[in-house]
Amino acid sequence: MTQHYDQLVLIGRFQPFHHGHHHLVEYGLSHCRQLILVLGSNNQVGTLQNPWSAEQRQAMISACLTPEQLEKIRWVYLDDYWYDDPAWLQHVQAVLSNVLVDGSVAILAHRKEETDCYLKLFSNWDKLFYETDDHIDASKIRTWLYQQAWEQVSQSVPKPIMDCLDLYREHADYQALLNQYQLEASNSNRLQLGLVVVCGHHILMMQAQLNDQTSQWQLPTTELPNHMTILDRIDTLKDSLLGEHVSSLTFRFSSIYDHPKRTFANRVLIHISGYQMNATMNQITGCHWLPFSDLSPALCVADHYFIIRHMYRHIQAIQH
Repeated sequence: MTQHYDQLVLIGRFQPFHHGHHHLVEYGLSHCRQLILVLGSNNQVGTLQNPWSAEQRQAMISACLTPEQLEKIRWVYLDDYWYDDPAWLQHVQAVLSNVLVDGSVAILAHRKEETDCYLKLFSNWDKLFYETDDHIDASKIRTWLYQQAWEQVSQSVPKPIMDCLDLYREHADYQALLNQYQLEASNSNRLQLGLVVVCGHHILMMQAQLNDQTSQWQLPTTELPNHMTILDRIDTLKDSLLGEHVSSLTFRFSSIYDHPKRTFANRVLIHISGYQMNATMNQITGCHWLPFSDLSPALCVADHYFIIRHMYRHIQAIQH
């Protein structure tokens, strides 16, 4: 007999909320007094992976549930901390500490490969698994969304969600993501190269124009031609960007960043080399020195904020 809990915690992005999610939520509600719905990626909005804000997703999910079901739900928003699992887990614990009460608590999950990866971080928690042969995938639904395969989308989501999507596809945000998806899908490059240059508490950044109205910050990046090694291409990027200031750089750290959700249409890895500039912040043509504290995921393209955060901490640790 399945145990009944005081609280169940369901962590997900629900981008979008589909039939599988709906069944999982209903299963959880039947096995607890209160279901804590944790909406992830709160600090990443308007991307191919995360088209909708936490507030929008809460409204979309609420439209699929009865008033009686909604009375048993507590909503929580959760930020991403890519490339830093300990920081993410600490954030989860801090957020949940505000809503958990004394009593029996467990993680509610649908057993699948992607879920198993993050569940390893909750080794000390009880878990309630929803066993099903339903293999609806939100990532596939988003692909259909950007390919405008509306029949497949409508078969995979509850009607209230489809009603929301019918309105969404008339919005400028959707048109912008369509353009971005087509650009990603046409890119055959599978490896990018980039630089993190730190001077004091500032990061060397470039401005990326996404469309006529929107721009974000990005790291200096380039592609790897077939005839060059990674080190040679990094050297040419440094020379073209920094010129005579290259001599002020000290190499500190390099890493491959490969988060599965860093790109959407095609899997693209990025190799980043981290440097410390041992001089004043000279003006660099086409670049800007930005304080690390002024950056956020919403202001940076793709996973560049999380890369900067990871690199910056390593470089600061080496420096001291």
